[in-house]
Amino acid sequence: MGQFAIAAASVGLQMVQQRQQQKAQLRAAQHQAEVETQRLRQRQDIENRQRQEQLKRTLASQRAAFGASGVSGRGGSADAVLQGMRNETARAISDQESVLGLQIGGINDQVDNIRRSNLLQRRNFLQQTALNAAIGGLKKLPLLEQ
Repeated sequence: MGQFAIAAASVGLQMVQQRQQQKAQLRAAQHQAEVETQRLRQRQDIENRQRQEQLKRTLASQRAAFGASGVSGRGGSADAVLQGMRNETARAISDQESVLGLQIGGINDQVDNIRRSNLLQRRNFLQQTALNAAIGGLKKLPLLEQ
């Protein structure tokens, strides 16, 4: 019975150590995911701000060009041209946000994969431990007595 207690304590210790390692690995992956997500969002914000600023400059330049050519910057085809520029910028921002969503989704999937892998490793460890205990118990049974 003493050997069983020692084996059980050893298995318990291994499980605790494995769980601690897995928690540390998961925390590190989550932290890295948060840092990467924040970096991506910050870059997105900067690019959006730059697009908006570029749009303002382009619209002002286009209005000036219209004025220089004697075309009013308001109404008719001038409005259509300016609205087209606004729409193009809005589409670029929307497309970039979609890409950002996919990137962040991929980052989160990596963390989820680590979490699932940890669960599988624990399950496999428990199954292997149970199997080893069963095999060890069977070896002690006199199955074929002669």
